[in-house]
Amino acid sequence: MPKLMAFVACEKVIIDQDNNVSLITLLQELKSQIPESVTKEIPPGVKTMAAIKWVAFSMWVKASDDENEKEYQQRVALVDPSGESTGIEGAAPFKFGSDKTSMRASVNVLGFPIYATGRYMLRLWMHEKGQPESPEPIAEYPIVVKREQPKG
Repeated sequence: MPKLMAFVACEKVIIDQDNNVSLITLLQELKSQIPESVTKEIPPGVKTMAAIKWVAFSMWVKASDDENEKEYQQRVALVDPSGESTGIEGAAPFKFGSDKTSMRASVNVLGFPIYATGRYMLRLWMHEKGQPESPEPIAEYPIVVKREQPKG
């Protein structure tokens, strides 16, 4: 089974001409400045989103040569502080070629939920294609949303 080398949420992923990766602005904390008067007007159940672009990035390294032929499936999902799905989810297949020792996967996302404050968790699952996915994620990445009153 491939070994996970990195799993993060960031603003941008840049791959240079030598195929090296730069991760720009790791997301750890988001501050929402929605006036309290506005939040009182939002109907219950409405999931407000901040208009930001971000990336769920993972990098895998091949653990053995027998992984050249196997296909894998990666899935990421963002859950809110109560553990409920935010609806942000992505899946991607990948396969190591005989000349590859590592693989990268980026899930580009537009918008981040800010309807609840607290710790959101970006979760990662990976399994061999054709095999069942484990109910437990293999990695998690926390992102905290805080609410601040706008100044002025």
